[in-house]
Parts: sequence; structure tokens; C-alpha cells
Amino acid sequence: MEQSTLEAIQKAKDDNLIVEICSAGSTRSNKAKNKGAETIIGIWVSRYNPQLRDALIDLYPPLGLLFAQLEGKCEGCFLFLNTATQSIMSMHLGLYNTVNYYLLTDVVEPIERASKDWKSFTKIDTASKLDEFASSLEEFGRYAHRWNVLPSNPEELEILLNQHPKAQTFNLIGEQYSRDDVEDLCDELDGIHYLGNKSLEAIQRWFPKVEWGELNNQDA
Repeated sequence: MEQSTLEAIQKAKDDNLIVEICSAGSTRSNKAKNKGAETIIGIWVSRYNPQLRDALIDLYPPLGLLFAQLEGKCEGCFLFLNTATQSIMSMHLGLYNTVNYYLLTDVVEPIERASKDWKSFTKIDTASKLDEFASSLEEFGRYAHRWNVLPSNPEELEILLNQHPKAQTFNLIGEQYSRDDVEDLCDELDGIHYLGNKSLEAIQRWFPKVEWGELNNQDA
């Protein structure tokens, strides 16, 4: 294994981009065979971190198929490695910030959370941590999408209202809004941002350095 690969993997661990999601413990037979606990390992692979992506492909070449399929479709993906099933699941925010799930075995296949593949992959996750993580990611995606489709942001709207204290109508992206509508929009955006951050905090319990801008696809 190349030194650059080892360095990229070690840096990812140090940066909390590689974390243990859950562990089922070792069975007596596994201990006899000197095997460790069955675990699910999570890895955040941002498109801004090609070194980690290339290092993972170096360790497991089939990941190249997955990354090629995701190219241009997301800001990054969460990989989950299951040592019990020897398979890899990917979660990422795709079009309109909806969460897509893929299972990588010999091929890359889309799966659903209610599918047999999902249940098989998460069988050792008796505390449902992966399911909880997926729910948080889906919630964040919904709030981020709503944030994207609304005109402007709270800071710009507050500046607009303060700069034109007597104005009763405002043009936002080609549409007319009353002052009351703009004030309501500020409140809605503040609420969306608060709820989105709460979902992000749940994601950050596992991956502390993942930020809003890294997950949000910015598409409407």
C-alpha cells in the first residue's frame, strides 16, 4: 500500500471523517477465530477531499464504480462499511436534496430503507443508529431544499427592510412581495435554518466537521 494512501486514511481518522457507527460485539465462535467485533464504520467523503476518495479506491477498487456514478450528482457521500456482511452502503443528498441509498457488492444498486437489503445491512445495528442517522439526513435534506427554493435569505431581507422603511412592496426575483410577506418570509427562513441546524447537529454527532454547505446541493 502506498504511503500516500496510509497518510490520507490516517488524516481522515484524525479529522473524525472515519468513525464507528455501531458494534455488535464478538460471538464466542468469532473469538475462537481471533476475529474482532462485527461493526459498521462510517466515512464522510467530500468531493473537496479527492485524496481520501483516491485512498479508498486504492484500498477497495470497486469503490471507483460508486464514485463514478455519483460524480456531479452530490457534494459528497457517507459510506458505511459492514464487516459482518462485507458490503458497503452509500447515502448522499441528490437532486432536490432527497437522500439516495446505494449498496455496493459486486455492482452498485439503489436500495430503499424498507428493503430486505437495508434490513440485512443494519441487522447488527441493534440500537438503530444507522436508521437514526438516515432520518436526520433526510430531515436536513428537506429543510435545505426549502431554504434553496425560497427567495433571498434572512440577512439580505432584513437589510432590504431597513434600507427602505417606508416601502410597502418589494421585488424579489421578479415577483412582488408586500412588506408583511417579506417579514413573514424572514420568519420562515429563520425557522427553516434553525430546524436544519438541529438536523445537522444530529449528523455532526458522528461527523463533527461536516457543514451545511458541504451537504446542501444548492439545487431547487
